[in-house]
Amino acid sequence: MNSAESRKTFFRQSTWMMSATVVGGAMMFLVHKLNNRLPEGEYAAFGIMLQLLQWLAIPAVGLQMIFAQLAAGAVTDQQTCELHGAVRGVAKATFGLWLVFAVGVFFLRDQLATAWGLSSHWPLWVTLGTGLLSLWLPILMGLLQGRQNFLWMGWATIFNAAGRVIFSFLIVFLISATALGIMVGALMGMFACFAVALWESRSVWSGKTSAFNWEGWLRRLGMLTFGYGAYIVMFSTDVMLISSHFPRNEMDAYVAGGTLARAIVQFTAPLAAVMFPKIVQGLALSEKTDAFKVTVVGVCLLSGCAAVGLTVVSPYVFTYVFSEHMMMVPFMASFAWAMVPLAIANVLVNNLMAQSRFIVSPFLALVAVGYVVTLSVKHDSIQQVIMIQGGFNCLMLAVAAAFTLMKKPSSR
Repeated sequence: MNSAESRKTFFRQSTWMMSATVVGGAMMFLVHKLNNRLPEGEYAAFGIMLQLLQWLAIPAVGLQMIFAQLAAGAVTDQQTCELHGAVRGVAKATFGLWLVFAVGVFFLRDQLATAWGLSSHWPLWVTLGTGLLSLWLPILMGLLQGRQNFLWMGWATIFNAAGRVIFSFLIVFLISATALGIMVGALMGMFACFAVALWESRSVWSGKTSAFNWEGWLRRLGMLTFGYGAYIVMFSTDVMLISSHFPRNEMDAYVAGGTLARAIVQFTAPLAAVMFPKIVQGLALSEKTDAFKVTVVGVCLLSGCAAVGLTVVSPYVFTYVFSEHMMMVPFMASFAWAMVPLAIANVLVNNLMAQSRFIVSPFLALVAVGYVVTLSVKHDSIQQVIMIQGGFNCLMLAVAAAFTLMKKPSSR
């Protein structure tokens, strides 16, 4: 495929994935419209449960990337058989990991419910059920991504959002106007997404298997988890860390503002997702690709425009959707721009991970640890929390950029 055709394919796939993300994101956003039907504090509890899901998915983030690598790089029959064996073996291993986590939550259920202001333990159990799917789903999505089956990867995203919004509205309006009701909707949406991904990737996980190098695979998984997991921590830790330090009405408002600001990162993430397997496959076949340069330029432009747009429209969004949380409007400009460096860092991290340049992973993890520690001790105001996020997002971007500009190693 020549350079012009490659760019055309990249733009077509990126456009579809961004469209699927926007459609899915718009439907997900409708769920937040339910905030005015929930009792005070329940919306913040919902935000905490969503971030708990992100934490449950940290080990799985590395799984999606490594299976995308394996699927994109499986160019021989032997490599394909090893991929089949990896899918089945890792599905069993992640179930064991989830079981350990579930036991821990069971014994800490009272403390967690008190710390997060939950009215019962049920949101924890529903979140754990959703968490099991969130551990398995990245394996399947990684297979779709690696084989560049972006058509069904996009549809899976849409089905996830559609299921969540439909069931959340039905449950909240007809059964239970609580965070639990919305989390049940999230579980149903993820199940729909899982079913689509399972069916569309069946040719990969159902084929002939052979043994593969577990030791090397686990080492690579660890580095991918450290590297990309650091990005997830930066993206989804703030609410859990500060929830017990602010009044419930302020936390409800903060969750609403964070939902809008983080959409900037989610909006641009599909470009990195399309870029990743192209870089892996290019390395496997010794072919050059300009996917990284095109993605960096695209994400810089799109995230900047999105930040400007959010700054302008946020007063109207809060007026019509989050009218009870207008106190967040003055903070939305800084919140939006705090997310831009994280969106760009995501592209650089994906590029480094695709090339197996894992030397960056410990440094990214240090940035994430520094962020968690700082936010744990410094949270005097909403503005301070946002500034800390922006500062550490810039630091993550600087670290990823420094390693990107370093001379590439002579061998992978």
